[in-house]
Amino acid sequence: MISIVIPTHKRVNLLKKTINSALDQTYKNTEIIVVSDGYDKETDLYMKTIENNQIKYYVYETNRGANYARNYGVKHSEGEYIAFLDDDDQWAKDKLERQNTELSKDNDYGLVYTGNKQLYIDTNDSFIYEPTISGDLSREIFSKNHIGSTSSVLIKKEIFEEVNGFDEKLGALQDYDLWIRVCQIAKIGVISAPLLIYTNDRNREQISNQINKYEDAAIQIKEKYKDFFLIIKI
Repeated sequence: MISIVIPTHKRVNLLKKTINSALDQTYKNTEIIVVSDGYDKETDLYMKTIENNQIKYYVYETNRGANYARNYGVKHSEGEYIAFLDDDDQWAKDKLERQNTELSKDNDYGLVYTGNKQLYIDTNDSFIYEPTISGDLSREIFSKNHIGSTSSVLIKKEIFEEVNGFDEKLGALQDYDLWIRVCQIAKIGVISAPLLIYTNDRNREQISNQINKYEDAAIQIKEKYKDFFLIIKI
């Protein structure tokens, strides 16, 4: 079974489409775990209207960040595999089915990621990312976040747990940080097709705040893995 973990925070208008995207998957052996990162009345009311045993809903009182919410969702999951889906993203209907097939091709695969289509709402721009790199990425991952968004990934739960999940101390780049650790113990599979629709809708103030978070996180990651960076001379 695949456990789909959807972290959300006060965006019920987007969450509805995201849940439908998970329900519409051609791969049906799934559970959907929605984690509200901090109590929100509108989200709570909407989730209580859903009558579907496939969907589980968890909420805690105080906002603690997406890293905490994703880890929380995995702790309450029952699947052998984990897929993450942010509350403003959507999937192609065959995403999980194709990833499940790819993951079963090699026992050494711990994770399979896909290409994506990125939409920028504020500028009405878009572009498609079709990655091809796979296999042993233990060195290459330090030069670039080849794997990308959490929403593109299907990962074995045992691998996620072995590397201790998301680092809840990081304010940004939490996905990249996790992929670095995964790549040290498992091979990576890829499906180049853009099976994820990734949405960007940030105003200038939000972009400025994100830049600061990314700069701080980059410093933390470089310090965290300084021995690796020195060895491969990046």
